Amino acid sequence: MQPFFSIIIPCYNHGAFLRRAIASIEKIQGISYEIIIVDDGSGDSNTIRELELLKSEGYIVIQQNNSGPSAARNNGIRSANGKYIVPLDADDILRSEYVTKAKEVFESNPQISIVYSDFQQFGDNKDINKYKEFCLQELLLTNCIGACAIYRKEAWEKVGGYDERLWKSLGWEDWDLWLNFAYHNLVFKYLSMIGYDYNYSNNSRERSFLKDKSKINNTIIYFEKKYEDFYSPDIIQKFLLHQVRLNPIGMIFKIIIATFYPKYYNKVVSKGKIRKYMF
Repeated sequence: MQPFFSIIIPCYNHGAFLRRAIASIEKIQGISYEIIIVDDGSGDSNTIRELELLKSEGYIVIQQNNSGPSAARNNGIRSANGKYIVPLDADDILRSEYVTKAKEVFESNPQISIVYSDFQQFGDNKDINKYKEFCLQELLLTNCIGACAIYRKEAWEKVGGYDERLWKSLGWEDWDLWLNFAYHNLVFKYLSMIGYDYNYSNNSRERSFLKDKSKINNTIIYFEKKYEDFYSPDIIQKFLLHQVRLNPIGMIFKIIIATFYPKYYNKVVSKGKIRKYMF
């Protein structure tokens, strides 16, 4: 029988966290699912040992040369049998009620292709990242959807999957996928709930990327070229003006601290105190 969900777990030297991620998935009840772990060329002996053990226990483990998270997710999804894809990082924790609610939304609303939620941080930070109903103009300016959004496999097929060119020199492969979904007129649905727990580490790949202004700028330029029709000055200008009208003091505050106090700005953004905009 075809599973409803395929949970894809890319793993690069994160073997110590895999059991925790899998345990969170196995709390799902009454819904069929499969777990696909993709080893992205791990070199850590403990991770390799754990992956071999999981394979011997019957878990699906796909191995590839180190090619980055986009390639790992794509390889896992190509092998997936589920109607819906859950991209879960190896060090994160899935909440079963998120999957249950997503199934209800998908099954009752065939036009919806992507479901996303809030998430709770743990580790070096314990804040809750709250989102809101989908807004294209906001998505153009900031990655306002978490990496563990759940989507139809046919949506992934329609857009050609994650962009594997973003690895190493660029970043934000999840943001690119959301932009690509929107570019193909696919429908998003926000769930006002905590759907998963995100391992916030000051030493993570994402934190390193956010400290590299060159990579950030190059990635934004790449997006602007790739989605040129979206990134028209008129669309972004209208959205920013709308935000100023809604909260003039807040927007002016963001502009001032981003311009004159960039270290403080990045600090409060990383803690989820304010939402980041690409001015």
